[in-house]
Amino acid sequence: MKFFPKSFKKNEKGQVLVIVALTFTALVAIIGLAVDTGYLYVSYSRLRRGVDAAALAGTGEFKIPTGFTAPCAGACVTKRDENIYAATKQMLDLNGIVADPTAGFSDPMSSEVGISIQTCDNTPGDAVLCAAPLQKIIRVRVQEQVPLFFLAVVGWRSAPIIIESLATAASADVLLALDTSDSMTYGPPLLDPKDCNLDDSCHPMHEVKAAATAFSDHLYFPYDRVGLVTFDQRATVKLAMSDDITVVHDAIDAVTVFEGKGGTPLVGGGTWGTSCIYYRNDPALHYVDPENQDPVPPHASPPHTADYAQDPYGPCRLFIDDSSGTYWEMDCPMQYGPDPDPSHCGTTNIGEAVGLGTKALLGKYPLSYPTPWPDIREDSVWVLVLLTDGAANAAYDSSGNSLCPHYTWSYNEGYCRAPNALTRHGSSDPDYDAQDQARDMMDIADGDNIVIYTIGLGPVVTFNPPVSTGPPPGETLLKYTEDIGNGKYFPAPSAADLDPAFLAIANLITSRINQ
Repeated sequence: MKFFPKSFKKNEKGQVLVIVALTFTALVAIIGLAVDTGYLYVSYSRLRRGVDAAALAGTGEFKIPTGFTAPCAGACVTKRDENIYAATKQMLDLNGIVADPTAGFSDPMSSEVGISIQTCDNTPGDAVLCAAPLQKIIRVRVQEQVPLFFLAVVGWRSAPIIIESLATAASADVLLALDTSDSMTYGPPLLDPKDCNLDDSCHPMHEVKAAATAFSDHLYFPYDRVGLVTFDQRATVKLAMSDDITVVHDAIDAVTVFEGKGGTPLVGGGTWGTSCIYYRNDPALHYVDPENQDPVPPHASPPHTADYAQDPYGPCRLFIDDSSGTYWEMDCPMQYGPDPDPSHCGTTNIGEAVGLGTKALLGKYPLSYPTPWPDIREDSVWVLVLLTDGAANAAYDSSGNSLCPHYTWSYNEGYCRAPNALTRHGSSDPDYDAQDQARDMMDIADGDNIVIYTIGLGPVVTFNPPVSTGPPPGETLLKYTEDIGNGKYFPAPSAADLDPAFLAIANLITSRINQ
């Protein structure tokens, strides 16, 4: 018996073809979805790498453009953002990234659709780009249409991918440590620091301040910050980290040369300003030249070394005579007499300058410094720039005791430092000297990831004291930062070489920031 007609069998064969066709279409869709999804992931990764690279390239232009000086405002900021856009767009083009012209956003400067390169200046008020403290942040956003292949069969020809990248060029916190010892008036001619400080005519101090000011103009305020420490017998924080270029300029301009100990007491009462007063050991207390007779400070009998250390007879201004007031030089009465002691006569305390500068960069200011203290910026590049025209010859421990070994007292101009600058003594060693303290402070700075650049000004810093057993020149210590691999030494034979030295340091700081 035949149960099915022939027409039904033909219909059955037609159904199989439909099922196969639908199955094949579904299989193609599944394969296409897998392939195109994989391609989307590959395209996403490519676009992510390209946008990240473009953002990093843009941060390299986060600096004062050529032809402009600080403070950067108005046309300077516009030019900077143009440079940022050009560097970013060039990297996008090199990676073959084509912005989607149908995107719903555009660049704030070029108005190009599908791309956005933002900074705090062209997107004011942005919670991320303009967060305090300001950072050198760039946000790059790109939308690209990625073509689809298999899914195009079902009408899905492309898919948009949006990538957003934030890149930050590290800001710089720079601490300037400037030598203000009396040798900063050795122009020539030799000037009385008390006089030349009044009209900023102390040389080479005037040139040092001008070069330091020009150096600060190469940094990018308010994103970068500058602090200032000066040092002679002791180091002092003159300016905490400031992002205000006017404040920085004013602080540098206010720097003065060490004027010596003040208020030298007279037996009969009163003082003689800041000058060294030498007396004969007689009731008349007549002034004498120390070259002709050992001085006797105003005591009933010549003091011993301990008495000298307790009284303010450190470096002070010496005059030819007490009637004409003609300035002679900076001198130290403690170096004369039957028991000469130069331990408190040094005026170049490099170790304390480095140590105090390190603390300032770390946000650890002296209790006497006015509050509020600036915040420490962990993500900044920390840089210490130290300038001196001599050698380390002053150092003190935490109790104020001079670190000047007795065996160095006979070195004349080389006291308080060992004859071999490479010899290291521990802090508990009686031979621990000014050089040891300075190198210890540099080691500490290095451990805190502080880059140290040193500048040696003038011929004295390369001059070995005129004794065969004396210590090496001051620049030997200044080169130590190169030995530990975290800085560089720049010689400046004359004041005219200061600007090139500071410019070289500014360029190095910029490359470190943007690397």
